Amino acid sequence: MTKNNRTDILFVILTAFICQFLFSAYGFNPTDEGFVLSATNRVLHGQIPHVDFSSVRPLGYAFLHIPELLFSENYFFLISRFVFWLEQILIAFLWIRFVINFTKTEISLLNKYTLVIVCFIFNVHYFPCSVLHTIDGLLMCMIGLNFIISEKKYAFVGFFFIGFASLCKQNYLVILPFTLFLFGRRKIVSNTIIGFLPIALYISIISYFGGFEDLRTQLSGHNELLKVGVFAYVLNPLIYVGIIGVYIYNQLKINKIYLAIALLVFAIVFLSTNHYHGKFGFVFIGIIIGDLIYKAQKKELITIPFITLLIGWCVSISVGYNSPALFIGGIISLFLLNIFNQKNQLIKYFLHSF
Repeated sequence: MTKNNRTDILFVILTAFICQFLFSAYGFNPTDEGFVLSATNRVLHGQIPHVDFSSVRPLGYAFLHIPELLFSENYFFLISRFVFWLEQILIAFLWIRFVINFTKTEISLLNKYTLVIVCFIFNVHYFPCSVLHTIDGLLMCMIGLNFIISEKKYAFVGFFFIGFASLCKQNYLVILPFTLFLFGRRKIVSNTIIGFLPIALYISIISYFGGFEDLRTQLSGHNELLKVGVFAYVLNPLIYVGIIGVYIYNQLKINKIYLAIALLVFAIVFLSTNHYHGKFGFVFIGIIIGDLIYKAQKKELITIPFITLLIGWCVSISVGYNSPALFIGGIISLFLLNIFNQKNQLIKYFLHSF
């Protein structure tokens, strides 16, 4: 383990502990916080998902949170909130790590951690600090992407994690074929098998206990995909504001530093006015779409903006929280990287401008 790795681990754990100390003793989320840990308690005591109890989504996330119940019987809510903070800082850290490594961007440790904190803050926003299947799946995707681009002999493991993400929330199944196309074509057969392996195992186990029909019926119970995954975008004018605005901005070839700062200001305003998770949050999806269209037209590499858009869309498909808010930090940090990946700091840039 290198010195940088040890520093990264310390940074992640320390951030999670600080948030745990400052925020976790307050509030209660009686919906998601209840059903996630309830499902975990059921599988811990031997109940079979979709057979002994119903669920409109796969219950891979329930198995992830078993250690929290084993650790303490009296403080599992508090412990699960620490897990929430740990997952969120890991998502931010692994996203920045993925983008930096894929784009081969040279960046100082301080600037990297600054980006991680920005991503972390805007991903968390004012969301209740409770474990959630959407966050579990998002973390699985981040782990998977980092494995896939690692160029190690075990990089194929990344497709297993992305496949497992769909067992936390079926939305994430969309990400698997695209990552196979973008990163796994060299060994497409073996990578595809690894990616679909957790899904096949889950279905096989449920079927073994006679629950296949129950599984099929329960998972097909949600029929709001068009409403929350298509109409929420197509009928939102702010999507088009973001697309057109960023496309024109790029055409004018204005320094992208100003765009990054503008996005940061917008996010702060939306947060402070409690509009971050509503229709205003979709403007950030429009911005990444506009950037993707511009880069595609200029025949620039579009892998990162495309993956960003795909993840943001999957996160937003929800009846209870129909918003990309849980990954807006990932979008903002992508544009802020334009500031930090330059040799001269932002202050130097402005000094040279006068």
